[in-house]
Amino acid sequence: MSLRRARDITLLVGLLVIGLVVLTMVLREVDPVEITATVAFAPVFVAFLFFGWKLGLATGALAAIAYVALRWNAIQVVGIGPLFGMLSARVIGYLVFGGVGGWAAEQLQAAIDKLELHDEIDDATGLGNARGALAAIDTERSRAQRYQKIVSVVDCRFEVPAGVGDKIVNSTLRQLGSAIAHGVRASDRVAHLEDGGTHRLIIVLPETGAVGAETVANNLDREVRARIGTATEIAIATLPGDDDRVEAIVQSLQSGS
Repeated sequence: MSLRRARDITLLVGLLVIGLVVLTMVLREVDPVEITATVAFAPVFVAFLFFGWKLGLATGALAAIAYVALRWNAIQVVGIGPLFGMLSARVIGYLVFGGVGGWAAEQLQAAIDKLELHDEIDDATGLGNARGALAAIDTERSRAQRYQKIVSVVDCRFEVPAGVGDKIVNSTLRQLGSAIAHGVRASDRVAHLEDGGTHRLIIVLPETGAVGAETVANNLDREVRARIGTATEIAIATLPGDDDRVEAIVQSLQSGS
């Protein structure tokens, strides 16, 4: 799950909880000042979730000042003593919510960033991603050079027909990825990436020559045509011999084109 999606879900759930609490307070005819004070947690929540603990803490301080201002007339009438417990609870609540919540949000962001840095799985298909493809090509190319082995790389490009809904595209890509993963050997490495509407499937085939790679390419072409309903553009590079073609594929993966 991406940071943006995790944050959006957290925002939705958090605001929903605050909204339910406020609704309950309204139905129970709680003091309007306390209802407003509960609503004030929403901007603090948004601030720390999107901007970290510093802005969360600052927004919490502003909410605390606003709450004291709302209670100022009562403070002047009865004094601060009887209201001290309620005031301090609210002030501490805002500050802790903004500061600790912001710290937790930053920790979540750091964890997801670290995960994405090492992530080699494509979310759309369940196959490898560009990083995984590059790692597989680098490993097999070094192995081929060191032990005089052969390795082939199949690069298949296709586009999804216009007008197809995102849900259908996502479902179809997932099915395509599953079919391809089950149709290759355990030693083969398959990756998917998308760039500007063009989808690419990269298959790294250890100890497979040009003839075997062509068979895999033909099967891949049939699978894409059957499930996506579109033509494919396929390139095959085999080592040793096609060093320039393999390097071109590597460069295109690194540049995302």
